[in-house]
Amino acid sequence: MGGIQSENKRKWDDEPEGIPIATKKVAIALNEKATILTFINSKVSMCSTGGPKLTAKSINELSDIVQVIARFNQQLSDNQVQLLKEEQEAGNSFHNLKHHHTTYMLLKDALNKPLDEIIQWLWRHECPDDVEDQEKDLLQAVKLILTHFAGKCRRGRRKITNSERTFWVSHVIPIFDVFADQTGLLNFKWCEIYLQAHADTIPGMVRYVDGVGLDLSDTERMVMESSSGEHKENVKHTEDDTLKQIHSSITMLKTDINNHRNAAFSTMCQIETFGIHCVKKEITLSKTKLNGATGGYIYQEIRSAEIPVTYEERHKWLKMADLLATLMKLLIAQQKIRDQLDKENSGYIHVSENLRVQSVLDI
Repeated sequence: MGGIQSENKRKWDDEPEGIPIATKKVAIALNEKATILTFINSKVSMCSTGGPKLTAKSINELSDIVQVIARFNQQLSDNQVQLLKEEQEAGNSFHNLKHHHTTYMLLKDALNKPLDEIIQWLWRHECPDDVEDQEKDLLQAVKLILTHFAGKCRRGRRKITNSERTFWVSHVIPIFDVFADQTGLLNFKWCEIYLQAHADTIPGMVRYVDGVGLDLSDTERMVMESSSGEHKENVKHTEDDTLKQIHSSITMLKTDINNHRNAAFSTMCQIETFGIHCVKKEITLSKTKLNGATGGYIYQEIRSAEIPVTYEERHKWLKMADLLATLMKLLIAQQKIRDQLDKENSGYIHVSENLRVQSVLDI
């Protein structure tokens, strides 16, 4: 018989009241085979099979430059754990989607409709006159996304394929293309796109990514990666793409830093770049910003949601819609901050020399 091994639980999994602390894992060797069976306590958090990933070694190597606030990081501080828990709970409760009450209620009602009725029902729904323009954009995006989804669900039996590009083109691109078209907050380029920020930051080096989001000034604001097909994941590929995405988001920030040396460092620390990472059917939204205390960077997961591909999974659109509502909120906030940054850099808003980006970072 094998020995008994115990492991501490992840720090953000609260102990349910009334349940005593017990052994977390027991490993027992079979008598006739060189096999060990591991029995896991119900209170032990299981690692997610989807989403971005990094090894502990990579996280440690990055730690002097990048704080990684993400589900896959087992070395988070108490404050980082709390920050991550708050974002996770906000996503689970559809916090930002519920701020758009008309859209939230339309989506809930629509998801109760049978497949042969939902499209007609969606386009009979009239938006109330008192709804703000931002919500009208989100509402229209949700209706178009659901229409596309319902149309796909009317096909015959889906062909089983683990093609990374097939899922990306068929299910991911339509969501974000519609979001961009209706909100006007981003424009997207798709599939093996040259990342200009990488070339500007590291001359002579070329990087291609699966998607890039650009603002109205044609400046790169979001990098997108697809790491697997719908059914199976190559973990090593996911880890590589996670590193690549963090690096790409930093190069976009570096471009902002180089182009706004006369702006206030405090304003630059509010600038964020964004990432979308697709692993199997899960989409993860992240943001990256300067760490004002160290001059390094903070990478943080904000939302994750699974894309439904069958009509039986349609309830999952609530979480996906909250991810889009969250992205819209973040992008709108960034427009105001970037306007401030541009005015400071041009001298329209005075910034004392010792408070400027170039002085604080000594560049």
